[in-house]
Amino acid sequence: MIIHGLELWLSRSQHRLLSLRLYQKNDWSQNNNSADEKWWNRAASFGSDVLPFIIAHSQRWERVELNIPISMTHTLSDPNEGLANLTHLVLGSTQEDWGPGDDDPITLFSQAPRLRNLHLILETENNLNLGRLDRVALPFHQLTSLTGTLFGALECLVVLSKTPALVECDFHVGPTIPEGNFSPGTTLPCLKSLKLWSTARNVHHSAVLHHLTLPILETLVVGRGETRLVPALRSLVDRSHCNIRHFSCGSTVDREELLECLYTLPMLLTLELLDLSQTDAVELIRRLDFELDQTAGLVPHLESIALQCRRSHQDGDFSFAALHRLLDTMAARPLPLRNFRLTWTTSLLPREPDTQEVTAFKAIAGNGMTIYIGTEEMSWV
Repeated sequence: MIIHGLELWLSRSQHRLLSLRLYQKNDWSQNNNSADEKWWNRAASFGSDVLPFIIAHSQRWERVELNIPISMTHTLSDPNEGLANLTHLVLGSTQEDWGPGDDDPITLFSQAPRLRNLHLILETENNLNLGRLDRVALPFHQLTSLTGTLFGALECLVVLSKTPALVECDFHVGPTIPEGNFSPGTTLPCLKSLKLWSTARNVHHSAVLHHLTLPILETLVVGRGETRLVPALRSLVDRSHCNIRHFSCGSTVDREELLECLYTLPMLLTLELLDLSQTDAVELIRRLDFELDQTAGLVPHLESIALQCRRSHQDGDFSFAALHRLLDTMAARPLPLRNFRLTWTTSLLPREPDTQEVTAFKAIAGNGMTIYIGTEEMSWV
């Protein structure tokens, strides 16, 4: 049935360029059940029947997403003329099943002259990541956009050392401890945006930042889990002489560390703080207001602030008065703040601002600042 449907679809597409998405389930665990076993049986048939059929039309591939085990592709024949039209590739899976005879190089994607955008998904067994990745021939040198999922710090640095033309890079970093020998340093002269996402704790973003030189970096995102961000950020800026304009970080950076970061980023335009506790958000607002009152030169070009916070049963009322003082201070600067956004991400919400507080916020907004305070769905101002 699958082959018949593909034949019909491919015949109707005639000579047009193709976009293919081949996805598997992503909830694999060691406690697999009979349904999981059935999937693997189907996957084996898929690798032997469907993939070779699709390869026959590889000259028309333009955007291809193969969220399947890379090991399935090692027996496929390389197209004689390469992948002439491929511009976007998603490759890999968290459910690899490498066999003892799967050590031959995979060269299927090596000749893709138009490929600029690559998303690599590594397997969950981290001790196999680098060894297997070395056997997959990919045109890293020509990439301008790279996304990596389930990368550790070492994997990030190894791949970045191969990608001198990168303009933007997103890594979804796993909770791995840096091991092995790090490269002495990698310079990426074209990289403007580096995003190190993570929802886990014990993630070593600083190990990545300490080994990079990024002279034109403008956007930096560091997810939760990093506790040594300030020295890594200062080292990166001093070494690279870059002017970071957009900075975002997660919940583990406390207010003192954040202020040190802000002093390190004098050209900052936008600041985003994710997953703050409500208590930390209030203390940060108060401390930032104090620092701005004492130091007129702190982030003088800042145009936008976005805070995302969560409230627990231990949190008291939110201080709308403290927030009003901060926004009033930032509205009076030579280059006033243009946008402010504060959202609660939990179902437990603070009291809404009363009529008098709303009127005070709207008075600031009336002078040109866009203010959003509330939930993701609605603003109370």
